[in-house]
Amino acid sequence: MKRLLQFVFSIILILVCALPSLASNVTVINDVIIDEAGRILLVKTDKSQYLPRPNVSKLLEPNRIVLDIPDSILEMKPKVINVNNNGVNQVRVSQYDSSNGKSVRIVVETQDEKLVNKINVSASPGSSMIQLQKLPDENIGDILGGQSIIKINKIDYRDNQLIVGGLSPIKIKEPFVLKGPTRLVIDIPNSQVTDDKMLMPIIVNDSSVDVVRVGQFDETTVRLVIETENPDRLYPIFGADQQTLYVTSNPTFNETNLPKGISLGYIKDIKVTEDKGLGTIIKIESSSPMVHRVRRIHNPEKLVVDLVNAEPPSEEVTKSINITNELLGIKVGQLMHGNPNSRIVLDLSSPGIEVKTNMSVDAKIMEIVLKQSSDYLALPNDGSLKVVIDPGHGGYDSGCKADGYKESDITLDISKRVKILLEKSGIKVYMTRVDDTTLSLKERTTFTNSVNPSAFISIHVNSSTSSAPEGIDTHWYTNQSIPLARKIQNSMMKKINAVDRGIKKNMFYVIHHTPVPAVLVETGFLSNAKERRDLLTHKRKQLSAQAIAEGVLQFLGTKYSISDEELQR
Repeated sequence: MKRLLQFVFSIILILVCALPSLASNVTVINDVIIDEAGRILLVKTDKSQYLPRPNVSKLLEPNRIVLDIPDSILEMKPKVINVNNNGVNQVRVSQYDSSNGKSVRIVVETQDEKLVNKINVSASPGSSMIQLQKLPDENIGDILGGQSIIKINKIDYRDNQLIVGGLSPIKIKEPFVLKGPTRLVIDIPNSQVTDDKMLMPIIVNDSSVDVVRVGQFDETTVRLVIETENPDRLYPIFGADQQTLYVTSNPTFNETNLPKGISLGYIKDIKVTEDKGLGTIIKIESSSPMVHRVRRIHNPEKLVVDLVNAEPPSEEVTKSINITNELLGIKVGQLMHGNPNSRIVLDLSSPGIEVKTNMSVDAKIMEIVLKQSSDYLALPNDGSLKVVIDPGHGGYDSGCKADGYKESDITLDISKRVKILLEKSGIKVYMTRVDDTTLSLKERTTFTNSVNPSAFISIHVNSSTSSAPEGIDTHWYTNQSIPLARKIQNSMMKKINAVDRGIKKNMFYVIHHTPVPAVLVETGFLSNAKERRDLLTHKRKQLSAQAIAEGVLQFLGTKYSISDEELQR
């Protein structure tokens, strides 16, 4: 009996000693995640292990891709991930034992027989990506698209930046600016705060920001309102964990500002491909998770991608970049020389290009989709063109004031002149008010929508708490309004010697609630003494009216041009 026990003990000892060598060829898989865009699987392994290339097969009824990872064991419970995005319905992960040994099986259930053209595996120790290269669906979501509620559990302001943290990936709508006081508004869709204590104002009073207000705007939208005199200087930046949003006035946001644990890297590849259904697809791949921001610039049309922790790629990468119907070219440089950061500028072919962005779950791949909007069409001049002119403010709402002069009087004067000029070209013109009447914003849009015009123009005069700002800008909200805004702004700059403040996207009520091309024109600053004197003259009012009218006519496609003789009237 004693000898038998010694023999059993010896066998156990041999097996224990042999286990490391036996297990060295087995890959331990700790978790499998898919990004919410339904394009990339992230497979987490032990730190020093690489993921073997999976064996790929395709099955029908239902349509599915089967990925068998050989010589692997699952160190987690089998899981089912419901996706319902980009043609992917569901992902199932389980242990699979066959005659060839143990393997982990990942089943991707899709909606289409054309499952995938190619499976790409980007292997690295600790975690690897399996890219589902071409799933057949034309609807690419917004940044980290998806309908699950994001729990916002952190809102803080320190080191001259607002920091917002979530328990899952954060996305935002395009920020917009409101006035009186000037404030930048950022909406986080599909989100809720975890504690109502976060809905308290944050008094800042630094050089960039006065106050930050946080609100649960509706059941599924957290709204950040940042009171600042310089909203254009604030940059939203997504952290590499994709669960952190920074709003900062630092244009470079270099490595000294990076969160702890964020690594520096370089851009490995930039690829441009065309798809008949999707449009132009730009894929940017980095060696490390990207801390990034994406900004749209108009007039001229550009998309600026800043990667604040990744160096520019080699010349070989940028040599082979294609141009397409939507993309005229790509320029790659740096935010600041001497720092490991990059700026990628995409030159877009028209204002009507829609931009959608996806990030992989490990933030190493950014996919940008460019597509020509179907509503970017100039209206035909068939003799039935109608325009609504909206003189800003009126009645007890006089708008801004200075030296006894009221915005509402100036806007009505200019609007009447625009009406006369447009009617001379055969355009039917409607005015929301023709005297010093009080009208609500809703009344203005209700009237406009009942007319169903070819274009809507709201005319205003600007103001600031400082006497320094001056110049003219034109605001739009929908893509179909961009050409109208550009025509009017360009025309104003040709006719009037003033500072060009450009065209800007803003969610002003009258252009947000009007489903036709609609703009709001700020004709100058009443708070600037020099510009105020100019705005009150007959010549400046007539030049403003002429410029607005010509911009409208150019947008509508007419050949009519207002002669200089009209200035004398």
